[in-house]
Amino acid sequence: MQKYNFFSYIKNANVILFLIIISSFLIDKIYLLNISYLPAWDQGYHLTNLFKTYNLLENFSLNDQEWWQSFWSISETYRGPSTYIFSSFFLKLFGKTYENSILSNNIFSIITILCIFNLCKDLGNKKAGLWGAFIFAFNPYIFDQRVDYLIDISQICFLNLNFYILFKFFKSNGSYLLSLILGISLGILFLTKPTGILFLFIPYIYTFYLLLKNYTLNKIIYLLVFINFFIITIWPWLSINWLTIITSIVNSWQWGIKYQDGLEANSLDGILFYPKTIFKLIGPLICGSFLGITLLKILQKLKRSSFRKNFNNVLSKNNIFLLSFPINILIICTLMSTKDLRFILPIFPSLCIFIGLFITNLKNYNWVKFYKIFIVLIILSKLIL
Repeated sequence: MQKYNFFSYIKNANVILFLIIISSFLIDKIYLLNISYLPAWDQGYHLTNLFKTYNLLENFSLNDQEWWQSFWSISETYRGPSTYIFSSFFLKLFGKTYENSILSNNIFSIITILCIFNLCKDLGNKKAGLWGAFIFAFNPYIFDQRVDYLIDISQICFLNLNFYILFKFFKSNGSYLLSLILGISLGILFLTKPTGILFLFIPYIYTFYLLLKNYTLNKIIYLLVFINFFIITIWPWLSINWLTIITSIVNSWQWGIKYQDGLEANSLDGILFYPKTIFKLIGPLICGSFLGITLLKILQKLKRSSFRKNFNNVLSKNNIFLLSFPINILIICTLMSTKDLRFILPIFPSLCIFIGLFITNLKNYNWVKFYKIFIVLIILSKLIL
């Protein structure tokens, strides 16, 4: 009789995924019910923009030019309007309260979790997707973003959503529908935070290089559809605020130079800041165990003649594409004049995917079960403490 495996069927995987999502949602609600919260300056700025957006949408006027001018002028800096627009729907449905303002964070988190799971599923490893979803949902730094009203969790969401769509586009060698969706989703990311599109520079260059390497008329049309729908999505806001967007980005850059001495990209501290931060983000115990097991596996493969074959497998097109995203984020964050944990958080879903793939590719020795339990306990203890 064949042994029943809980992870074998997509139905069961969906149940586990649902439990991960609902558990993270309930944790957020319990926390918010038991804390008295006073927004800091950043949160106050974003909440002000949210309620301005909500009030304007309450008096929506399709044919009023002044209304549209006011609507697109609410956010005049590199902090785009899309987070406020999405959040306004929850205020409309449930009422104007702080708790309802951050309901959109749960949606952004759920979308990111689904991107992690589905990307792993497309790679043929649903178990890795469940591990990645679990690690993302219960990470304390992501939890902090979910219970604050900032635009970081929405940027993480739309950045990884666009990357997932780009991955589908990359694997299918393009299509009209994916080109359209890709352009719109990149536009929404731009409307969240224009500088966020820099995190996707290398994946896009690599994708379109392979697409146009052996170009056809259809492939050129894919590219044109993508560009046109991207411009259509961002144009209403960009056309009004392009100058203030540029100046606010420059001012932000200058602020980093003035107040974060020693963390420039040409200094050792600046180069090592984010690798150290990522080490902290994942956790020293988990990182240490990963590095130890990886080193052992490399030493084992060095003794075998198949090492070169395994190395070539690592350099497959899919793996290069997947690695290009976190590498791109790390490079851009390192080059930025301002350094902060929040700025590197977009890399975390990719790290969750790689951690999930790492755990599920371990051979089924007896110690592996204890190792998985160890990972779960470490993650949950970090959240509780």
